[in-house]
Amino acid sequence: YSRGESRMQLLRFEFVLTPVSDTAKQTDSEIPAKVFMRIGLSAFGKKTLLAWPSVFPSKAPDWASP
Repeated sequence: YSRGESRMQLLRFEFVLTPVSDTAKQTDSEIPAKVFMRIGLSAFGKKTLLAWPSVFPSKAPDWASP
């Protein structure tokens, strides 16, 4: 794949790690962490990757019943 591949998406997850000692006692320090994952989406049983939409929704739809 190339960096400009429109059929792959790079996701970044950021979270905080809190070290725990051998005695299972938490420390006061926190370590910021990042994980990057490149994913592709294909139809069931197919190997060809689907193109990602050019614009994603800014928020999730409201699924509450009226």
